[in-house]
Amino acid sequence: MKNAIKEYERTNVVDVHSHILPGMDDGSRSVTESLEMLKAAYEQGIDAVIATPHFYGDRERPESFLSRRDESLKALKAASYDGPLPNIYIGAEIAYYFGMGSSEALPSLCIEGTKCALIEMPFCAWSRGEVEEIYSAMKNYGITPILAHIERFIGYGKNLSYIKELAERDVLLQSNAEFFIDKKTRKKALKFLNSGLVKLIGSDCHNTGDRPQNIGDAINVIREELSDYHIKIIEGYSDSVLFTAAPV
Repeated sequence: MKNAIKEYERTNVVDVHSHILPGMDDGSRSVTESLEMLKAAYEQGIDAVIATPHFYGDRERPESFLSRRDESLKALKAASYDGPLPNIYIGAEIAYYFGMGSSEALPSLCIEGTKCALIEMPFCAWSRGEVEEIYSAMKNYGITPILAHIERFIGYGKNLSYIKELAERDVLLQSNAEFFIDKKTRKKALKFLNSGLVKLIGSDCHNTGDRPQNIGDAINVIREELSDYHIKIIEGYSDSVLFTAAPV
């Protein structure tokens, strides 16, 4: 295994989880930083990034969030940049809240042009109620949930059993690139991918400092430790998420 992985191949893997929109949340603080984050993604072989700023239903009305998101995206698109950048798709990282499965606002928070919603589950031991809320979203609105950074929840209570159940019911599970890069968690990450539990990968990048774009390194780990076949699996699910979407 190489200690420093810095050479990247172009792939059809989509970064399905990022905080690249300037001034939206605890992610990018400026248009300049957003452009640097996008540049890093492109240099790491990524041609498509989904912008998923945090949405907290108990703090902000959906209309306000969507308006802020539009303004942030407008500022980013108006910036000049000399060179290729990934296509940007727009969505949200929806923090779980009680009643979300029957909320009429939920479809507007999906990845634009799709029925896929990135959802951040509670950082605790889940109950059957939390799981049923996800099923309600699927039943009521035909939404395909993508559960964000699933590795952060497996240590609580019966969550791993719930996670496996949700995966069997066509809920997509996303892991962060760091899960594969960190030597302490790499073995488990590769096991989750190899078993088919994890289908998607995201950088969850917030800045150019301590939480940078790092998908390229994760892809190289997967390629070296498993195979190109596993990259193709991620590419296939990436494509299925964006099948009806158009870049903004």
